[in-house]
Amino acid sequence: MARYDHLELVRLPEQFERRKHGGGGPAPTRDRNQHSTKLRDELDASTQLQQRRRKPEFVDPSLILRVQMTGALLEDDWERLGLTVLSSDADRTLVLFASTDDMQEFRARLDAYQRGAPAGQKRAPYNTFVAGIESIGSVEPRDRIGPRFREDGFANPDDFLAQTFYLVDVELWDLGETSSTRAQDRGCHPLCRG
Repeated sequence: MARYDHLELVRLPEQFERRKHGGGGPAPTRDRNQHSTKLRDELDASTQLQQRRRKPEFVDPSLILRVQMTGALLEDDWERLGLTVLSSDADRTLVLFASTDDMQEFRARLDAYQRGAPAGQKRAPYNTFVAGIESIGSVEPRDRIGPRFREDGFANPDDFLAQTFYLVDVELWDLGETSSTRAQDRGCHPLCRG
């Protein structure tokens, strides 16, 4: 979010209770070549989908991913890769924010995992991390339903009835006018006038 550094992405405070779902445990046994190729394809497809969805006037290299894990969520590992964990759900789904589409460090881990164990080691590098990833995808409309709606039984967009009024709390970000964007490019905060 290089263009809007003043807008921080922060986790919502609704999830006070942290449920730990076991320790690391052994990673699932997977065909390394097939699994890393599948994850790379899902990452590429998700990136391309989000690039197609972008409106040209709002081109921003940021990316939001939905990652389904099989074991531990490994939030610290994702943070070390430069991704921000926006949310985590009990079904082992993470919503992650990446500041760029290329995700070079994550792709490097997929490559190292795919190459296999170096001489003298039993397992491939990042085995627990990469083997623990079930799937990667884009954030879908169902992922945008907040915890309060989910508590009230709204799991999918189809659960909302047409012609029904719902009380919602929405945070809006004003992207500003072209003139204020130019002011930001000169080092002035968009709200700064003069």
